[in-house]
Amino acid sequence: MFKTIMKYEILAMNAYKDMKNTNPEVLNEVFPDENDVKEFLADMEQLIKDEEMHAGICKKQVGGYTTVMYNKK
Repeated sequence: MFKTIMKYEILAMNAYKDMKNTNPEVLNEVFPDENDVKEFLADMEQLIKDEEMHAGICKKQVGGYTTVMYNKK
């Protein structure tokens, strides 16, 4: 289960990275107010960090489960 969740966490993280790296001219069209652009970019950065953390948690859980399964006798 954690392996599947991790795939979606990575997918979401990559989508947020793409949005963060959007052409600045496009962002200025979408958000005419400079403060809105800064807030959007800060939000994307936070979401990227959150998804990295979530993917890391899933990776640890997958690794922990694997260890238990292989040590089972």
